[in-house]
Amino acid sequence: MDRAKLAADELGWVLIGVDAYRNSKSLEDGYEERMRHIRAAFEAAKGRVMFDPKKIVFSGMSGGAWWSYQCASELTLEAAGIIACGGWMGRMYGKRYSPRMAVAVITGDKDTSALNFVEPDGKFLKSKASAKVREFSFEGGHVMPSKELFAEAARWIHGEKKF
Repeated sequence: MDRAKLAADELGWVLIGVDAYRNSKSLEDGYEERMRHIRAAFEAAKGRVMFDPKKIVFSGMSGGAWWSYQCASELTLEAAGIIACGGWMGRMYGKRYSPRMAVAVITGDKDTSALNFVEPDGKFLKSKASAKVREFSFEGGHVMPSKELFAEAARWIHGEKKF
């Protein structure tokens, strides 16, 4: 949340966070239960915060980026976009994703695992969801990008979706 605050303050975005999950074998380790909790958090947010569902941007780092893709598929097909930091879709190419969303993929130039999926994920999203995908890179490994680079990615989505 701290990395997104600069962008949120500048763009007038409201941040809502679920910081309860860490990497695990999510598909084998309670995926449905975890998604049920995420759905409950999403419904609670909808009941407390006024927002346009077409302006939702999911984001996360590593496994959180993976969950961002899952949320864009399972919670709402109206999501505007995703900011995926050091993460990938996990070959979840059989799901439906929010059409025409803007996806910012932020990856460290030494994050070899995440870099292996930038091209196939982007190709899938462009062809199957008509998504606009833009890569953002920084010097480093499997770590969160700077607040400034995160803000640059958020500005791109903000402009692409004409918020």
